[in-house]
Amino acid sequence: MAKKAALKSDDLIDLIQNDDRVMDAIMVRIETILTPIMERIMEKLSVSMTAKFEQVIDQKFQTLSAEQKDINSTLFNENQQLRTKINDLETHQRSGNLIIYGLAEKTSAARISDIEQHASNKSDQIHVALALFNDQMGLMVENKDIASAYFLRSNGKNPHRPLLVQFNNPRARLSVLYARKELKNISEENSRIYINEHLTSLNASLFAEARKLVKKKLLHAAWSREGRIYVKRSDNTAERPQRVNSLKDLQPP
Repeated sequence: MAKKAALKSDDLIDLIQNDDRVMDAIMVRIETILTPIMERIMEKLSVSMTAKFEQVIDQKFQTLSAEQKDINSTLFNENQQLRTKINDLETHQRSGNLIIYGLAEKTSAARISDIEQHASNKSDQIHVALALFNDQMGLMVENKDIASAYFLRSNGKNPHRPLLVQFNNPRARLSVLYARKELKNISEENSRIYINEHLTSLNASLFAEARKLVKKKLLHAAWSREGRIYVKRSDNTAERPQRVNSLKDLQPP
């Protein structure tokens, strides 16, 4: 039996070597059996690799998102600090100034025309301010107390251009601020006269928003001092005034 089996094996090997059709048939059979197996293996590998790849990508994305949030937060804080420093510098530069609104130029100039016949335009405008301070507000501000005065462009809401007054004497400036309540009964050409500090654009917008909140009774009081904005949230005397540097400071705590 062993000899017969051996012969059959030899015959089969000869047949495979000499007959291409047998080899082709065997390869087809092997391919038919192995192909589905390999496909299942590759599919499982593909799913596993895809899941791992997606997991790695998700982790990387989350890490980058967290880092980007930290960067954005840092940049925002640095930008806010820079804006505050620039605003503080500009506020300091304007700390010696006051702006007068509603003052009629020609009317006021006519009142002081006899003071100095050949005064320059700059000097005329200083006298316009002095006429208001001394003649109408009852102060004793001298020419030497004022460094300069000139009219700014009108914003269109008031027929009179604002008059910017730059003081040499801080005490003279402070006396004008304290006496400005006397202007309640003074008007020129149906226009009320107001005297305010020379606020930066940022502080002016913050002050406007703060006053809106006061009118809505969401804040107790809002005011400017040395060009900076302060608020109180209640009438509690123990509450300290809060300085406002941004709109965020006006939000409820």
